[in-house]
Amino acid sequence: MIDRMDRSASIVTNFLNEDDFKRYLSEYLARRIYEDLRGTGS
Repeated sequence: MIDRMDRSASIVTNFLNEDDFKRYLSEYLARRIYEDLRGTGS
């Protein structure tokens, strides 16, 4: 079970370090913050 958790952590780490994911996440968070500040967020 520990081995599987280690492999899962490695997969997640690789995914989070991809440039496309970082760009998407940055845009998403910026949009959410902007909407929350304007009062248009859900």
